[in-house]
Amino acid sequence: MRALAERVPPTRGNLITYKSRLKFGTEAYELLEQKREVLVMELMRVVYGLRDLGRELEEALGEVYSAYEGAVLSMGREAMSRLLGVGEARYEIEVTGRSAMGVVLPSVRAVRAPGFPDLSLWYTTSALDRTIMALRRAEDVLLRYIEVYISVWRLAREISKTQRRLNALEHIFLPKYEATVAFVQEALEEAEREEFFRRKQVKRRRG
Repeated sequence: MRALAERVPPTRGNLITYKSRLKFGTEAYELLEQKREVLVMELMRVVYGLRDLGRELEEALGEVYSAYEGAVLSMGREAMSRLLGVGEARYEIEVTGRSAMGVVLPSVRAVRAPGFPDLSLWYTTSALDRTIMALRRAEDVLLRYIEVYISVWRLAREISKTQRRLNALEHIFLPKYEATVAFVQEALEEAEREEFFRRKQVKRRRG
């Protein structure tokens, strides 16, 4: 289906205007295509990282659970609850970012994590040490997972927006500009032919 031309007077000024719009739209389409390709490549890279981090996080949480169960068996659930409840509970993270084709991808790090009491003052076992180490590792993996997950979401959203703009240019604006340029050009050429024949007839009559 051929796009409909805009209803504009067929003047040379309008021909120049719509040729300029067509050129600008074509250049915008090419730039958006390049942007989409870069974003898709970045998304694929990040998605693979998210998949690996998902497995790593699952393993880290499994280690936490296993170590905690071992500590409970060696120290007792009441002692573990009392010990882990003594530490500082505040948790702060810092989020910075880098830009990828206008998309801000986050970088997340812990600025302040909940602390544990001085274990030398308590009766502890190696199982508790393993639990704390497992918690620290899980914390690190979780922060990286959050960072990558947000990046995936933002990239996917930007790719979707870019694709919508490409579709609008490809299926609406560019065909409309092309049709309008063709309409104005044909109308001007037809007017020039009519003017040529009119002058020719006038010349014959005078001759």
